[in-house]
Amino acid sequence: MDNKPLLQPATAIEVASLKGEIVNELAGLWTHLTQDPAVLRYKAIYLYSLVWATNPATVSSGFGLARQLMAERQVDVAVQALDKGAGVVDASADGGVDERVVSGVGCA
Repeated sequence: MDNKPLLQPATAIEVASLKGEIVNELAGLWTHLTQDPAVLRYKAIYLYSLVWATNPATVSSGFGLARQLMAERQVDVAVQALDKGAGVVDASADGGVDERVVSGVGCA
């Protein structure tokens, strides 16, 4: 696979935060198998975020989340996820990273 983002930046940030409209809208993705790289990336980010937010002792999930976000060219969000310890990230109104820590953590 080439080294290009598969998700829109806002989608990657929302799924990493485990909240937002896109997370609710794409809930149906879990009911079928797929080989679509964008859907697989979305699911990987979501699951790594969920595990990292649930149990910060699972450090491998934090690094998995960071690795997936870096593949989406969301380096600042990846660093913030690791810096926050529990991988909790939030999107600000301007599409950047919100500095606040919050509880909890569209395809291209």
